[in-house]
Amino acid sequence: MGVWGGLGFGILIYLAALQNVPRHLYEAAEIDGAGTLARFRYITWPSLTPTTFFLLVTGMIGGFQNFIQPYIMTNGGPYFASTTTVMVIWQNAFRDLQMGYASVQAWVLGTIIIIITIINFLIARRWVYYQFEA
Repeated sequence: MGVWGGLGFGILIYLAALQNVPRHLYEAAEIDGAGTLARFRYITWPSLTPTTFFLLVTGMIGGFQNFIQPYIMTNGGPYFASTTTVMVIWQNAFRDLQMGYASVQAWVLGTIIIIITIINFLIARRWVYYQFEA
């Protein structure tokens, strides 16, 4: 359910990014005799790495905040199999009325998301190519 919900967004973002790939690079590669696979590997993919990085980061953040789909479909699943962290926070806050405990859990979740995002940004320096870097 989550894949189909986010698939349209990802496709739309990739289509917008594909329109931003410079055409003169394709023309130069074609003149140099590059094939289709070489043009994809050396022109298209490096031009799409910032978009891929954006979708990776937003997808990971969205994955940590997943609540609606498992709550509607299974309400935590058989024996808590599909219970997510946000569902536990919600149960502590609104079912058990432990607002302070749920608030601390939310802060910890936010901190974990920030740490993982920072790690993603540090790792991205190795594989994300920005066209207009000096």
